[in-house]
Amino acid sequence: MANGKKSFILYCDLIHTVNELPDDKAGELFKHILSYVNDENPVTDDLITKIAFQPIKQQLKRDLKKYEGYIDKQRENGAKGGRPKKTQKTQAFISKPKKADSVTDSVTDSVTDSVTQIPAYNDFQKYAIQKAQENDIHLDGQKLSLKYESWKVNGWKNGNGKPIKNWKNTLLNTLPYLKGDGKIESEADKKARIFMEQLDKDFINETLYGDEPIQPNINDQSIARTGGVQRISSHGAGGGTSETD
Repeated sequence: MANGKKSFILYCDLIHTVNELPDDKAGELFKHILSYVNDENPVTDDLITKIAFQPIKQQLKRDLKKYEGYIDKQRENGAKGGRPKKTQKTQAFISKPKKADSVTDSVTDSVTDSVTQIPAYNDFQKYAIQKAQENDIHLDGQKLSLKYESWKVNGWKNGNGKPIKNWKNTLLNTLPYLKGDGKIESEADKKARIFMEQLDKDFINETLYGDEPIQPNINDQSIARTGGVQRISSHGAGGGTSETD
């Protein structure tokens, strides 16, 4: 054992070897180990003790070599002046610990993607209609569509060039500026409106022309009013034009 060394490591897995030995042999092995680490150079004629001690002896030698290498390194450092002087106090000895630095790094790509994710126009429109009704806002469908396209073309940024992180909040704040005479119709409302317009045209034509009303083409018709004059034009099956004053 090295000069001045007062301890050694005995590994826990040695128990597997000791458990296989009778108690008297285990005692002999332990005494043999203690004699070895105290530099007594023990010798035994017992074969079991010799066999059990050999792996322990090799491990003790490896540990001793590591220890001596550590001592040599410390000796070299001492010759160079020892440990370098500290230039500043460590955090543990500062009376008032420094606050954690604020995070200034840019947002990661994955988070950026979630922030700038552009909703489908149907979802955008549905949310706008819902909030407009809740806030009694007469929404202009064309303005809404143009606003969506302008944000989309601009890389999903508002008019000030700032990224739209929460499009619902941004849209909600924008709704008052999207007022107008236009009205967004659902598909059911559109069909109902066309049906009622058709009924109005049939009633007028029957009143004016009796039993042979002109059947208008619902996809190509117009009604214009100027003062007290009403004009009904049709390009349907009759192919003619009628006027009434």
